[in-house]
Amino acid sequence: MIRELEYYSAIPLIRVERYCDQMEKECGEIRERYGVDAPDYGKPLEPHHQRILDRFVKNIQVLCREPSVKGQISSHPLREYTVISRLDRFEQEIHPFRESFLRHESPDTPGQEQGVRDARHRTGGRSPPLSRMPSRSTLMDRKYPGSLRQPIHHIRRIAVRDPDRCEFCEICETLVPCARAESRRVEDCTGCGACAAACPQEAIRMEEGEGAGMVTVTVDGEGVAVPAGVTVQQALEYLGHTFGRFPGEGDHFAPCRTGGCGACALAIDGALRQSCITPVRDGMEIRTELPAGTFPLRAVTGWTGLGVGGVGTPWQLQGSRPLIEAAVFACGCNLRCPQCQNWTVTYRGVEPPLTPREAAVRMTVERRRLGVSRMAISGGEATLNRPWLLRYLEELLRLNPDPGARFHVDTNATILSRDYLDSLVEAGMTDIGPDLKGLRTETFMAITGISDTGLATRYLRTSWDAVRYLSDRYSGRIFMGVGIPYHPLLIPREEITRMGDALCRIDPGIQVTVLDYRPAFRRRDLARPAVQEMREVRALLTGTGLRMVISQTAAGPLGP
Repeated sequence: MIRELEYYSAIPLIRVERYCDQMEKECGEIRERYGVDAPDYGKPLEPHHQRILDRFVKNIQVLCREPSVKGQISSHPLREYTVISRLDRFEQEIHPFRESFLRHESPDTPGQEQGVRDARHRTGGRSPPLSRMPSRSTLMDRKYPGSLRQPIHHIRRIAVRDPDRCEFCEICETLVPCARAESRRVEDCTGCGACAAACPQEAIRMEEGEGAGMVTVTVDGEGVAVPAGVTVQQALEYLGHTFGRFPGEGDHFAPCRTGGCGACALAIDGALRQSCITPVRDGMEIRTELPAGTFPLRAVTGWTGLGVGGVGTPWQLQGSRPLIEAAVFACGCNLRCPQCQNWTVTYRGVEPPLTPREAAVRMTVERRRLGVSRMAISGGEATLNRPWLLRYLEELLRLNPDPGARFHVDTNATILSRDYLDSLVEAGMTDIGPDLKGLRTETFMAITGISDTGLATRYLRTSWDAVRYLSDRYSGRIFMGVGIPYHPLLIPREEITRMGDALCRIDPGIQVTVLDYRPAFRRRDLARPAVQEMREVRALLTGTGLRMVISQTAAGPLGP
C-alpha cells in the first residue's frame, strides 16, 4: 500500500509515475469491490477504504507541487501527456466516487438506498464521464456555506508513547507545548509532532487516528469547515495552504514546527500565535495576513555571560577576561540533529515569546550587569524568524550606540540568502559565526537528521554560499568565524580536509573552529573525541593553508 507522502520531498518524475500506477491500481480494486454485481455493491464504504482514498487525495496534492512535476509542464510540448494532467484526471475520478458514499453513508429509507444503487448502476459502479466533472479548483474548494459537506472519516495524527522506550523524563510534557499535557487524554492530541521531535529516547511515534469530526472557523473573513482535533497549520493545509521549510516556498514559512521560532505565527483570535502548535477550535478566527504594525514574537531563553564565546567570537578575545559576551539562545531550529548539543533550547516551545524590543532591553541590561561590550544570540537557530531578528538588532543598536558595542549572531546559515545577510548587516550585526555541517549532502543529512535529500542539498548549498558572500562582500567590515563539527562517526577526516581546501580558497585567513561533538540528545552513545584526536584534526586543516584554526577539546581550546 502506498504511504502518505510529505511536501517538498524532491521526488523524481519516474517515481511520481510509479506512485500514479500504484494508486490507480489500488483505487481500481476498491471501485471494483463496490461496483455492480460485486459482493459489496450498495454497502457503505469501509473505513479503511475511506482512509486509503483520503490518503490518495492528499498524495495527489503533494505530487502536483513537486518540482519535477512542475518542471515537466514547461518542457513538455503537450500538456495532456504530462504527469500533472494524469494527476488531475485521477483526482477527478476519485472525488465523485468518494462523495457518493459520503452523501449517502446512512440512507434514511429503503427508497433512498435504492436511489443510490440506481445511480451507481447507471455508471457501472464507476464515476461519471470526465466531461461532467467539476474543475480542480471546485473540487479543492472547502468553503461550504450553510449545509457543510463533512467527511465521515477524517484521518489525523496522534502521538503514541512506547512504554518500553520511555524513561519518563517528562520532556514531552514540560519542554514542548502539548494540548493534552493536563488532560492526558489521547483524543486531545493535535498531532503537531513536537513531542516526538523532542523525545531523547525516541519513545514517541506519530500514528494515524480516527478523526474528531469537523468545526467551523473563519479564515480571512470567510467561514470554512476544517477537521477538529488538529493544529491551525494542519487545518490550513486541509484548505489547500502550503507551509514550506525554506523561505519563499509555500504560502507560509514553518521551519521549526515545535513552537519555538514563531515564524509561522498568524493572527489567531486577535493575537499572534504559532500555527504549528495552536489547536484549532470551533468559531476560531484566523488571519493569514498580519495586520500592519504587528510586532513579531520569538521565544528566547538562557541569558548568561560567556568567557569563551562562540564560533563568531574572535580568537584573541577568548579567555582574555572572565566574561567577554552576554548571550541569549533563540528557541526552535529547522534541523533535527540527533546529537544536538543544545537540544533543550532547540525544542523548547513553552517559553513565553518576547517582542524584539523586550529582548533587546533585557540584553542591554545583561550587558551592563556583566560589564561586557559584546552581545550574542545563538540557538536553536537564531535566523528562522527574520522580521524578529532584524528588529531585535535594530533595537539593540538603538539602545547601545557606543562604538565599542558588538552584535554577534551564531547560525547554521542554512537559510541565509544574500539579501538576508545584507539586511542583517544593515540592521547592526557586526560579528557572525556560521556552521558548515559537511561538504557532501550525505554527511549533512547524517549530522542534521534531515531526511529530505532536496531540502538538505539546498540547506547545505545556502550555508556555503553565505560564507563565500560574507567573505567577498564584507571582509574587513564584518568579523566572521566558521564552525566545523567533528566526530569520526559523523564526518570522515578526508572530508574535513576537503572542507579546509574549500575554505582556504575562499580566504586562507578566515577563522575556523572545529567543534568536538560530545554525547547528547539521541546520540548519547558518542564518545567525545580525545584531545589528541582534535589536535590531529586541527593539523589537517592547517595543512590546507588555513592560518587561523582553533580546535575545541575537553581540555579547552587549542589555538594558533
